[in-house]
Amino acid sequence: MNMAEKKYILYLLDADKWASPFDINVAYDAGFDVVIPYGSVTAETIRTLVEDAMFSRGLDGAQRTKIFLNGSDLNVVRDMLKTARKSMVTPFDLSIFVDPRGGYTTGSAMVAQVEAYLNKIGKTSFEGLKVVVFGGTGPVGQVVSVLCAQNGAEVVLLSRRQEKAERIAGELKELYKVDLIPKANGDDPQRVETCKDADIIFTCGTAGIQLVSLNVLKQLPKNKILADVNAVPPLGIEGINVNKKNKEHPEVPGLYYHGALSVGSVKLKVEKKGLKALMTAEGKKTFDFVDFFDTARKVYAKKKAKKAEKQKA
Repeated sequence: MNMAEKKYILYLLDADKWASPFDINVAYDAGFDVVIPYGSVTAETIRTLVEDAMFSRGLDGAQRTKIFLNGSDLNVVRDMLKTARKSMVTPFDLSIFVDPRGGYTTGSAMVAQVEAYLNKIGKTSFEGLKVVVFGGTGPVGQVVSVLCAQNGAEVVLLSRRQEKAERIAGELKELYKVDLIPKANGDDPQRVETCKDADIIFTCGTAGIQLVSLNVLKQLPKNKILADVNAVPPLGIEGINVNKKNKEHPEVPGLYYHGALSVGSVKLKVEKKGLKALMTAEGKKTFDFVDFFDTARKVYAKKKAKKAEKQKA
């Protein structure tokens, strides 16, 4: 680097107590020279942080100064984003990357992977399909629900509590103009009833929490697609391999699954590509799950093209 050039600095502003080492590592690997984490950031305290970052380096420095917003509570992160954007003063605007606890990049990768599999088996989109999302009120589940609904699916958003499912479904309708069907998880018989006519089942719950048991799976009709985000035992879907994708369930023929680590490898690519794009972005650009989904689709399209080239050779 020319010593006269300003360094690329990323401020990782996290609503939780500790900023994520995962995101710090990926940011360095993407090419940032300096990554500075802050924890316990709120919508009230973010204004001063953004203003100090924006005005302290001159115009050239502002163009190389970026913001990463993180946190477990999506509503808090959304409020932080609103305040951060309102704090910008042209021409010192800073670009912002939003990925609450990895939910935006992970959810985007998850939906893109299932979409690629749909294409492989002759379906062109989610249009007309029924999708059930366990853990639908968390960061990953909300993104999965919105993306599937935006692409034509009928989406059932599940939570442990009916009230919470209804509240989140209402918030997502207001934010993204999507109609979701809120439901409580219920017990195994209720889960069978919810999933029996679903085409796709996503499990987007907390690590180490099983959401769909073998008992449930064995009572479902065949020809369903399963996708899990949980790589920590017990897995969200019982009996699958975290590393595999597009595989038939070993104990329940006719059900085809996507394990968490197969999704995670694409999530990592999507985050890294997004952070690289953030470095060179101009103005008040915000990167969110819409951008990440587009990137994830391109990753799978590239894989498909490479596979086709090999088959020709």
